Amino acid sequence: MSKSIVPTRSLIPTAIALDDNVQFIPPYVVEEALSQTGLEPEVAAGILDSYETAQIQGMRAALLVAVILALLTMFFARGLSSEKPRVVDTGQPTVDTL
Repeated sequence: MSKSIVPTRSLIPTAIALDDNVQFIPPYVVEEALSQTGLEPEVAAGILDSYETAQIQGMRAALLVAVILALLTMFFARGLSSEKPRVVDTGQPTVDTL
């Protein structure tokens, strides 16, 4: 397991809460935090590039999951509107026959 080159104490804990358990940290906040660490500009740029790439991959994965769920929903719901209700004759009078 590799050790992070960015000290934990140097990151700014600024995030946008999307939900109770989901936070989004904009790249400009990460860039500002990296500038305060004293890292070499090339290293900071590499970290920021990796962060932005990871965000895009996460958004793509979430979109893929949403598309798959939508397709599965359409597959399982395709016959809902075409089926007619079955009438079961119980021999008992109904409201319509009274």
